[in-house]
Amino acid sequence: MSNQSSVDLARKLLAEAMRVELKDIANEASIETTLNWDSLVHAQLMVAIEDHLGRELTSDEVLSVESLQDVAKLLS
Repeated sequence: MSNQSSVDLARKLLAEAMRVELKDIANEASIETTLNWDSLVHAQLMVAIEDHLGRELTSDEVLSVESLQDVAKLLS
């Protein structure tokens, strides 16, 4: 998967978890800078990533995701 495709998919999954529109997810979105990215959103995002990848994430993978770019890296 190309980097741009990974970012697009990451944005889609995060937007769905946050229940917002794609345009509301900035390239710089992170746990620290995005108000609605709370623990529930994070859990929903992890489930969506697991569903997409077809496997469970490790604890280290779950803890490493702190930004849109981290999600994209995990998906690539």
